[in-house]
Amino acid sequence: MALRTQRRRVGHSQPRGSVMSRVTRWIFAALALLLTSQLMASPYAPGEAPAEVLLLQGGRIVTMDPQQGEDGVISDGDVLIRDGRIAAVGRSLPVPDDAEVIALNGRHIYPGLVGLDTTLGLVEISAVRATVDTEEVGTFTPEVQGHIAFNADSEVIPTVRSNGLTHVQVVPQNGLVSGRSSLMHTDGWHWEDALVKANDALHVRWPSPRPRWSWFGGSSGSDPVERAQRERRELLDFFDEARAYHLRRSADEETPRDERLEAMRGVFGGDVRLFIHADGLRQIEQAIRFAESEDLAFTLVGGRDAWRLADELAAAEIDVVYTATFGMPIRDGDGYDAAFRAPAILDEAGVKTALAYSGYWDTRNLAFAAGYLVAHGLDRQTALAMITRTPAEMLGVGDEIGRIAPGYSASLLVSSGDVLDYREHAVEALFIDGRQVDLGNHHKALAEKYRQRLR
Repeated sequence: MALRTQRRRVGHSQPRGSVMSRVTRWIFAALALLLTSQLMASPYAPGEAPAEVLLLQGGRIVTMDPQQGEDGVISDGDVLIRDGRIAAVGRSLPVPDDAEVIALNGRHIYPGLVGLDTTLGLVEISAVRATVDTEEVGTFTPEVQGHIAFNADSEVIPTVRSNGLTHVQVVPQNGLVSGRSSLMHTDGWHWEDALVKANDALHVRWPSPRPRWSWFGGSSGSDPVERAQRERRELLDFFDEARAYHLRRSADEETPRDERLEAMRGVFGGDVRLFIHADGLRQIEQAIRFAESEDLAFTLVGGRDAWRLADELAAAEIDVVYTATFGMPIRDGDGYDAAFRAPAILDEAGVKTALAYSGYWDTRNLAFAAGYLVAHGLDRQTALAMITRTPAEMLGVGDEIGRIAPGYSASLLVSSGDVLDYREHAVEALFIDGRQVDLGNHHKALAEKYRQRLR
């Protein structure tokens, strides 16, 4: 629409909200956004190209590879890396003439940690709306792709990376069908550089009958049970519509293309995994019945009450991404440690279980969440698998990351102690696709700054 010039007569003030005042406000807003984005840009450049041949020598290698023995641990072992991939793992490997050698002197080597169900790179400061890009408008937005909004220059990423996370799943939020997540590594110049696997899963958030609370206090006003029933009907109708579209398009490629419904076709064709977010017992039961009726395999995300249905989940071969590690008991009869014991119960029942620490900056605590599970009875190697090998397998990249084995990506972390233990955890080196990554972050810079005051 063309702008109209306004005549200004003597004795009359210019109308409020005039074109010039609006333009001025837009200019100032743009400048403020530009300055803010510059202030929040990470000063840490991605790692340089990896050495053609690199030998990590003399470390305690936690391979997470069942072929390397019962516990998959090699004491005083070596890892040979060629062109960013692991070429050999073992003891006393011969040193190639052209190899760069890093002596580990007994330090621990683990596969890089994999963070599921995160919004890393989508949120910078949660209280500043302009830095939050986690959702799209609407209840059904399967066409949304998490990697498109990923900010590889986020100041938060180095903080998470320095605790050992080499890969994260970036997940759109809210709505009933939120969109498709993508797997990113944590050391890229931009989202295209950081992208490992696009559209690894479609995320559905199963309606909950629990009240929703507003920021201003009190519930949202609608009856939560009626709302949940209505949303379930809407979700079922949407899947019916999407399946009908998929069948029409499969039969006739000339069928008019609908981008929203087109994004659902991968679920029905088996190319895109379905992740259903549900916590409560009734929610999980409804999600299971829904998937059975639709003949769809799915992964349960959240799973606070999943341990109560462990046998049923195992029989149906439903994987679980457990996110409630630090949850509080919600029933009078629950033990204080119910949240900590749940993954062990699922594992004992035969349910493939991964551990996630949902969020963005707090995802850095993933290793410590696994450590709490060990303290409450879970086998240490199983806990490590839940944050390395198992999430990689769930995302369809189990032959690329999550293990220290020949042919795998050299995405590794080196710690001076047990990575699951607060007292020993100290990541001293991190490698992504064979290149060593800068472990600096804003927290460390501030810590060093204020240490100088005490000198």
